[in-house]
Amino acid sequence: MKFSLVATLAAINLDEAQAGCDRNLKTMSNFDVKQYQGRWFDVSSTWSRGGPCTTADYKIKDNGNLGILNRMWIWWYFMSYFEIGGEGAYNVDDPSKLWVSIGSKKPVKEGVSNYNVMWTDYKNVSLVYGCKDKWWGRTEETAWVLTRDWNLSDETINRYENQIESMLPGFDETFTKHT
Repeated sequence: MKFSLVATLAAINLDEAQAGCDRNLKTMSNFDVKQYQGRWFDVSSTWSRGGPCTTADYKIKDNGNLGILNRMWIWWYFMSYFEIGGEGAYNVDDPSKLWVSIGSKKPVKEGVSNYNVMWTDYKNVSLVYGCKDKWWGRTEETAWVLTRDWNLSDETINRYENQIESMLPGFDETFTKHT
């Protein structure tokens, strides 16, 4: 009895482990990191640890990686803005897939990329998807609607949310508007 319970639990976990993040995720072709540089506003995302007025500034560093400065207003951080830097490494063959590390840890191009530009026009909007394989086959999925302009109508934001969801079959996380 004990063995069959353990075997059943192991089989369930193996099925989940195989489901993991999609390593063959189709992202934007011909992505240009240079055009992506600059300030982006997080107007809607499934990542809820942030606060309103969240921005991300991207700039190519001397080492070729993408430098990142995230800034957000957080009430529990003394009613003020909080900034944290990071870095994104990418392959020249497919620069729309980045391995981003926030804080002082350097990014490592191993496993599945955790910042994937699904689509951008560089001037108005960027649709980004992230996935992390977690312990025992669980995954953590996130998506962001980043824009160059902070003031967008709910209708426009909803259209962008629907667009990224249509690119990710099975993605069912809830978006939170940050405007």
